[in-house]
Amino acid sequence: MGSNKLLKVEGLYKSYGGHQKGRERNYAIADVNLSAASGDFLTLLGPSGCGKSTTLRCIAGLESPNLGTITVADRVLFSSDTGVSVRANDRGLGMVFQSYGIWPHMDVYKNAAFPLQVGDRKSRPSAKQVRERVERALEVVQLSQFAGRSATALSGGQQQRLALARALVMEPPLLLLDEPLSNLDAKLRTDMRFELKRLQHEIGVTTVYVTHDQSEALSMSTVIAVMSNGKVEQVGTPREVYGAPAAEFVARFVGSANLVAGKVAAVSEGEVTVKTPDGLIVASSQAGLSIGADVFVSVRPESVALSPVVDGGAHEPGEWEGVVDGSAYLGMTMEYRVKVGDTEWNVSGSSESPLADGTTVRLNFARHGCAAVPMAMSN
Repeated sequence: MGSNKLLKVEGLYKSYGGHQKGRERNYAIADVNLSAASGDFLTLLGPSGCGKSTTLRCIAGLESPNLGTITVADRVLFSSDTGVSVRANDRGLGMVFQSYGIWPHMDVYKNAAFPLQVGDRKSRPSAKQVRERVERALEVVQLSQFAGRSATALSGGQQQRLALARALVMEPPLLLLDEPLSNLDAKLRTDMRFELKRLQHEIGVTTVYVTHDQSEALSMSTVIAVMSNGKVEQVGTPREVYGAPAAEFVARFVGSANLVAGKVAAVSEGEVTVKTPDGLIVASSQAGLSIGADVFVSVRPESVALSPVVDGGAHEPGEWEGVVDGSAYLGMTMEYRVKVGDTEWNVSGSSESPLADGTTVRLNFARHGCAAVPMAMSN
């Protein structure tokens, strides 16, 4: 990891259970390595129990890792090698939890000012500095007009923004967000995604965001770390994680992918031709795959073009034949189930010219939507 990274997490392990003789320690996270450059929006994405919140809590100082190093802005916050372990309230990081923790007996202004008015008296800002920072934070989250209102009189979205203001008022080098939108209804969650992205871009604060919602991760992040069973499966931009999954788990979890097993039949720069039971398919490949390697090919539903067969099927690479086995109208798009041999494919298409069930169709695969995943990495 380069020295230009604001956040560096290296070799992080955390176990909640004791070591039993003859058994390996059961780690909640194991050998987690992450980094974020200044201004990055890094999302830890994965299902419940995958270790994403544990990782965030270790960065925050709310959990003590067994092994590893955590550095923020060249300041070591934790190191198992040197014994450094900075207390959570001395790390100077901003954090927003699923539960916003709003003080019900305080108004909006006092809630935002509270973090600046506790702690060591010698390090507290002056009354003028408190006022300036609170006013600036409330302005950023668009709550200035509610400064004198009781915090309990705010809507869910406003309370979420107040929790953000309370974190930002500390002017932290790193902002940690643990599923802050999970308590909002669906429409408000969508609105707040754009709001959070706008705020983060406007302020420029480096952010680590935890979620199990792939839509949130894809729409808000500059970098995504996909986690499973306490380990990081892949780190990349949203486009890389979605379009070029490095493991079967990533392909299945991020978006809805069709996965077909096969063997590599040919290799060229950046792509492979895979022989499957239903035909050949050309896919991009990040790994150094060799001929004969067992792989899964991940194909996104929107990367398959369907057209009625009127002159016989085609079985060249990238073109297969199948039968529409079911469909659903979703407004601008149609969702099809297409039977190819013994395999059922999910395909998304335009609703302008829908295909009837039972139609024999040609499937044409866009190469940029197909990615070969080594089977050994999917376990």
